[in-house]
Amino acid sequence: MSCLQVSLPKLEVLLVSQLENLERLGHGPLLVGSLSKLKGFLVRDCGKLLCVFPSQLVPMLGNLEELTVERCKLLEAVFELEGVDSNEPNPELLSSLKVVKLRDLPKLNYISKRDPMRFEYIQTLDIYNCNSLECVFAPTVTKSIPHLHELKIQRCETLSTIVAEENGVDEFEFPQLERLELIGLPNLRRFCKSTNLKFPLLTKINISFCPIMDAFSLGQVSAPNLSSSGILWNGNLLNAIQLLQENGDDLMATSMEKPRILDYVACKSKSWQVAKTQCRLVAMPERINGPHKVARLLYTNSGNGVLALGCNGSMRLWKCGSSKHNPIGKATANVVPQQWQPASGLAMTNDLTGAKLEEVVPCIALSKDDSYVISAHGGVISLFNMMTFKVMTTFMPPPPASTFLAFYPQDNNVIAIGMKDYTIRIYNVSVDEVKFILEGHKKRITGLAFSTKLNILVSSGADAQICIWSTNTWKKLKSVPIQMPSGKARNGDTRVQFHSNQLHLLVSQETQLAIYDASKMDRICQWVPQDVLPAPISCATYSCDSQLVYVSFCDGNIGVFDADNLTVLCRIAQSKYLSPALLTGREDVCPLVIAAHPQLPNQFAIGLTDGFVMVMEMEPPTITGLNGGTASSANANNQTLDQGEGVDVDKDLNDDVDEDALITTRTRTTTATMSTHDDEEDLEEKQKRVEEEKRKKKGKAPISG
Repeated sequence: MSCLQVSLPKLEVLLVSQLENLERLGHGPLLVGSLSKLKGFLVRDCGKLLCVFPSQLVPMLGNLEELTVERCKLLEAVFELEGVDSNEPNPELLSSLKVVKLRDLPKLNYISKRDPMRFEYIQTLDIYNCNSLECVFAPTVTKSIPHLHELKIQRCETLSTIVAEENGVDEFEFPQLERLELIGLPNLRRFCKSTNLKFPLLTKINISFCPIMDAFSLGQVSAPNLSSSGILWNGNLLNAIQLLQENGDDLMATSMEKPRILDYVACKSKSWQVAKTQCRLVAMPERINGPHKVARLLYTNSGNGVLALGCNGSMRLWKCGSSKHNPIGKATANVVPQQWQPASGLAMTNDLTGAKLEEVVPCIALSKDDSYVISAHGGVISLFNMMTFKVMTTFMPPPPASTFLAFYPQDNNVIAIGMKDYTIRIYNVSVDEVKFILEGHKKRITGLAFSTKLNILVSSGADAQICIWSTNTWKKLKSVPIQMPSGKARNGDTRVQFHSNQLHLLVSQETQLAIYDASKMDRICQWVPQDVLPAPISCATYSCDSQLVYVSFCDGNIGVFDADNLTVLCRIAQSKYLSPALLTGREDVCPLVIAAHPQLPNQFAIGLTDGFVMVMEMEPPTITGLNGGTASSANANNQTLDQGEGVDVDKDLNDDVDEDALITTRTRTTTATMSTHDDEEDLEEKQKRVEEEKRKKKGKAPISG
């Protein structure tokens, strides 16, 4: 049987989605001129696809401008050029391609199966969660990207270098690159090994959670337009990095911004004791409308905003734009985020019709791409557009009222809704229909979490039960009672959250923290309030890299825990982030909710009972190894304050910050007391003695009091 010839001469946008048995594109013959006007191509959720563009399709894509490939679990290559006739680079191939986005491709080994290849006009390259990729560019390819403006690579576990080495090539140049982001690359050692690099237009660079990166390159690196205000490096060996200007002056050694991250290598080894660290913080300029508590708190998935839901049903969004003082445009404690509203002036407020306010459980969830937020406050569930704040649709009016919301990670149209009547509804927004009703709890639902690795939904309830549901069949697999501390009643809300490995489960309740192996629901470790943190727990969350657990307490304390064994690493006292007026006032102010930044492991936000939201960043501590050696932060001038001291934001960090960009009463650098097995007072005395000895050696007077 002969293949049918296909002609698509006018097609401009093509979406190929959820074709699980599709193994190859362009399997049949195409007429000359087919796809000649194609400008946009999106491929997603094609489980058996091995290559996006086989060799016979590539020459037809002369007008392709944007390519996005997502969630194709067997894809090995994007372009296959082995069948293209010429052995030399062809300047006409993909000459219009400007934007390439590759996301969630676990088997991707290379972008192109044959070098050399010219991406003549690519301006943006975005690679995310491609865990078989070992390098991005071969040297011959790198020289062929003269118009690349932005390079962003995140969460690629096997990536060891960006530019591969090649004999006879001693220099690479990125003539138009302005912005570079390398985030969550645990095996990245260097951008390239020893070749000289030129970045004539580079102005912004963000390197975060690359724990073994000891140098940018061992060769010379030229970046004449890069200043310290454009650099965010959360590394652990800054002094080893050589980023040189044209004249050879060492830019990084003299003007690098202080890192703001707990050292990742030390966190992994756990062979250290921490005495003190610093915490930088900033409060949002406005609070939730009226004297209302912050009930729920989220970061946007892009990391540039914070979204709060108040106990009155209203929401506020604060954003950090890219600026001189915040070059990467992420939420930060260096600059006060500003409340964001659309030009229409609309506010996001829940419909309270039919709500019993004394019984309301506020709930909120944000879509993966930050396009939509769903929320309810005892009434109908509303779906808001995050750009316009308009209500796109409402659904599920009470009774029963919703008590928890979660987007299904594989499909933004599917939402898991925990209900007051103890059930969970699996709802499809696109068809406005409840597809499944899950029954297994005996009290209202208080938490929901998906694991895409285990293909399960975990639910928690006010009945202190955890239920496991298959996301393939939506049937209950197991029900496990939470093991309560001795003498504690089974009451209060229970929350659940998955570790980034999608296997370990954090369970938090006012009486305890616990880590479970979700595949068996065996408890790995447990911590109960005690010693310097005796109060009930109000909220807990993993840091974005799941190395730490941030915990808020009902007495105002904040704890930072080792996520492996729930050891207390740090206690931030209420006096370190509240003004004296609030501490002595009639109102008892404490954090109700806590949220972790999605890309910066050292940053979290808290929502307070007075309606304010604060962002905190942990400064790097001095870390003493078991062998007696000291690994200090890269900035030798970063001094640790004595316990009880609190000062305004460091003068040297804010000399050129606009006065109206800071809130003096709530923007501070303070000291967080680090807790170990030693007694707190003994630890303080030891630290004072160490500081005094250091000062005596330098001829300085000891610190008094």
